[in-house]
Amino acid sequence: MKDEKITKFQLTNELSKLRLRIAELEKSEAEHKCAQEKFSDASARLQMLQQITAVVHSTLDIEKVFRQITDGFVHSMGYTTAIIMGLDNEGKCFEVKAFSTKKRLSSQIDKKFFLHCNRRIRRIVTAKAQNNSR
Repeated sequence: MKDEKITKFQLTNELSKLRLRIAELEKSEAEHKCAQEKFSDASARLQMLQQITAVVHSTLDIEKVFRQITDGFVHSMGYTTAIIMGLDNEGKCFEVKAFSTKKRLSSQIDKKFFLHCNRRIRRIVTAKAQNNSR
């Protein structure tokens, strides 16, 4: 009888220890997955920066550099859309310098989007400038 009681006590104790160990392992696994995701994100960012640096070193075409940056944000960083805007040559209004989306249909659509956005931005900025000068 005494052996049975000790055995039951030992088994219960061992079961409790195993449950604690399982909980520790599950927590450790969750932390590992979180760290792995952070590492993956950091790796994607570094890869994007490396690609941009390679483009900057290989070309003087600023549009190609801007395009590489927006493509990098969309494809490497997981964004759905990236736009770079800057001042036009006269420095009077903003214009779209580069545009990338996850679901790019064609470069023609991108060009039409550039033209459409730039015309709208110019109209808005010009109208505001005229209203402010009155």
